[in-house]
Amino acid sequence: MREKDKEEVNLRKRAEDLLKKTGKSTPRIVNQRAAEVIHELDVHRVQLEMQNEELRRSQVSAEESQRKYAELYEFAPIGFCSFDRKGQIQQVNLACAQMLRTEKRYLHKRWFRSFVSPGFRDEFDRFFHKLFQPGHRESCESQLTRHDGALIDVELVGGAVADPALGVAHESQIAILDISQRKKAESWSRRLVETTQDAVLSIDRKGRIVLFNAAAERTFGYSRNEIAGQKVNVLMSEPYVSQHDDYIARYERTGEAHAIGRIRTVTAKRKNGDLFPIELSVTEIPTDEDVHYAAFIRDISDKTRLQEQLLESERLAAIGATAAKIAHEIANPLNNIYMTTQLLERELANEEIPVHGQLASDLKTITSETARLNALLQQFRMISRKETYDFHPVSIAALIKEVADTCRAIWAHHKIHFDHVFEPNLPSISADRDKLKQVLLNVYKNGAEAMPGGGKITVKASSTETGVLVEITDTGTGIPPDMDIFEPFATTKVDGTGIGMVVVRQVVTAHGGSITYHSEPGKGTSFFIALPALKS
Repeated sequence: MREKDKEEVNLRKRAEDLLKKTGKSTPRIVNQRAAEVIHELDVHRVQLEMQNEELRRSQVSAEESQRKYAELYEFAPIGFCSFDRKGQIQQVNLACAQMLRTEKRYLHKRWFRSFVSPGFRDEFDRFFHKLFQPGHRESCESQLTRHDGALIDVELVGGAVADPALGVAHESQIAILDISQRKKAESWSRRLVETTQDAVLSIDRKGRIVLFNAAAERTFGYSRNEIAGQKVNVLMSEPYVSQHDDYIARYERTGEAHAIGRIRTVTAKRKNGDLFPIELSVTEIPTDEDVHYAAFIRDISDKTRLQEQLLESERLAAIGATAAKIAHEIANPLNNIYMTTQLLERELANEEIPVHGQLASDLKTITSETARLNALLQQFRMISRKETYDFHPVSIAALIKEVADTCRAIWAHHKIHFDHVFEPNLPSISADRDKLKQVLLNVYKNGAEAMPGGGKITVKASSTETGVLVEITDTGTGIPPDMDIFEPFATTKVDGTGIGMVVVRQVVTAHGGSITYHSEPGKGTSFFIALPALKS
């Protein structure tokens, strides 16, 4: 039995039951056929009354539902707008009118596109044309220009409204969500990321870089365009390069964190290949589409260098203290030896006793070694002594030329040539002129003594972002690769003390600078002295 037939049977039964309950019955009629007809008419009458009541109740319910829908539509906190295929507004709710800061009546038949800010119209056009595809729900972010000229960031979400009779979409309806606060928060977050002094980058779960802030560009030497999409391993040194992918895979599989949620000190790599220490903090950032990992990176090269300098200073202080004690203990005996040797030579001369052979050699050795030990004691005192500095503005170019003239006079007969290459307009520096002059003299002297058969010393001075870089290069014998000449008592000279370059580094460090060197045995050595510019 069809559903419609069941409904008719059920309706008739209900009508007959209602006739029985009301006590209404068919009058006594002789003609049985007439009685049946009258009964049937009564049943149909009751059926019609029941159907009419149901229709009335349905209409009331529909009207109530329509009223509630209209109220929900009108007073919804989200803006609603419907427009035809041409983009003309057909209906808006109160929230939409308030968003556009105008009255509803002024919006009817207006082109919705006219409210879209010029820079967002191409995206809106793509969104609009997709709206009328049946069964599609589209969304896009846009910006609307309000009636008073103010801008509002919105998200548009909508779809086609089909004609029930034709089954064809004749208009579209969109919801308009105010996302201004979210955009402001996103903008603030972007500015925060871009202006922070720490490098910030983000990678996807495959380790590909998707965010690279300005500080990261400065730290690593890559532009964000050339680094985007590359594996983050390119910024790492071993063993992290080969282990990183396994870290991520193991974390996603087991939840075992190796770097996530921790602050670690590791070694990173710049674009030019230089390795440097960083403090690294990694956090997991779930998104709607995937999981990203954000890394916060701080270059601690300066911090590490200062720590090393502090340790070096403390070590040198300990060596200096020991050296001072040694100097104090042996100074008097050494002086006695020297004076006794001088006295013996004079007495022998007065007695006219010829001094030759082994005796002459021994006296000469004692004198020379005593003098050398005395010089060593002076070096010890320099390490242990706390120096004071008198800083003034100094032209580094003028100072280099002055030192070069002095060196030319000293080594005029040693076939040593001096060349100078200066950038124009070198910045002045703040320096203790005498002490810095002694630094240059010491480096020049080391270069000259490394070229016993003659050679060339080239001095270059150039500007840097922070000051001046002085490069002093000789063509001498070089320094053995296993030797650190800034280490106390390390020397390539037979009669050297190994103290001079220690003092040189102390002086340069006291000026806020740094000194390094590069050497190739048999080819020569280059010293690099970086000094900060004079602050205006």
